[in-house]
Amino acid sequence: MYPTLFSAGPVEIRSWGVMLFISFILGIWLSQRRCRLQGINPQIVPDLAVVILICAIIGSRINYAVEHPKEFRSFFDFLAIWRGGLTFYGGFILATIGSIAYLKKKKISITLMMDIIAPALALGLCLTRIGCFLNGCCFGKPTKFFLGVKFPPGSIPYFYFPGEKIHPTQLYESAFGLFMFFVLRRLERVNLPRGALFFVFTGGYGVWRFSIDFLRFYEKQVRIGPLVETQIISIIVIIVSIICLRYLYLKRS
Repeated sequence: MYPTLFSAGPVEIRSWGVMLFISFILGIWLSQRRCRLQGINPQIVPDLAVVILICAIIGSRINYAVEHPKEFRSFFDFLAIWRGGLTFYGGFILATIGSIAYLKKKKISITLMMDIIAPALALGLCLTRIGCFLNGCCFGKPTKFFLGVKFPPGSIPYFYFPGEKIHPTQLYESAFGLFMFFVLRRLERVNLPRGALFFVFTGGYGVWRFSIDFLRFYEKQVRIGPLVETQIISIIVIIVSIICLRYLYLKRS
C-alpha cells in the first residue's frame, strides 16, 4: 500500500490521484482514436472529457460524503479529493447527465459517443481501482480466502481489521474493468445497435457491483434488508440497461 508516491515538503503526490490522471489521459487518447474511425472530430473528446471529469468528481464526492459523513468535518475535507474517497455511481450518474447535455448542445449523436467512450470507462475503472488499493480505501471484509491481503498499521483497513486478511475488493473491481474492456472491444465485431455497447458495460457493471458489495466493507450505509445502498442502485442500473438494450434492438428491427 502506497497512498503517497513521494512528497516534497508540504506537497504530496498521491497514488490515487496519479492513477486517476493516467486513466483520464489514456481514456482521451483511446476515445480520440475511436472518434477518427467513426469520422468524428477528435477534438470533441478533450472538451467532453472535461465535462465528464468535473461532473464525475462532484457526483462521486457527494455520493461518498453521504455514505461517510464522519470523514467530513469541513468544506476543505470535501475538496481534498487527492486523499481518495469517491463513489463510482454518484460520479457516473452526474457525468452521464452532463455528457448528454453537452452532446445535445453540440448536436452530436449521443448513442454513437456512448459506444465510443464505453471501453475507456472500463479501462478507467481498472486503473482507478488500482489507485484505491494503493490508497487503502474501498476495501473488503475479513476472509480466509487465499487472495486475502493484510494492510499495514496506520492504514484505514488496519484500523478496522488489525492483522486480519481482507478481500482486496479494489483489485477485484480492477480485474473486472480490464475484463470488460476486452469484452467490449470484442463485441465491436458484432453487429450491435448503436448505443448497445455502452449499456452492455453499465448492465455488466451493475451485476458485478451488486455481487462484489457482499464482500466489501461499509462502515455505514443505507440498508434495505440485507442490501446496501449501492446494491439497490445496481439493481436500478441493471433494469435500466436491459430496458435500453431492448429498446435499441426493437428500434433497429
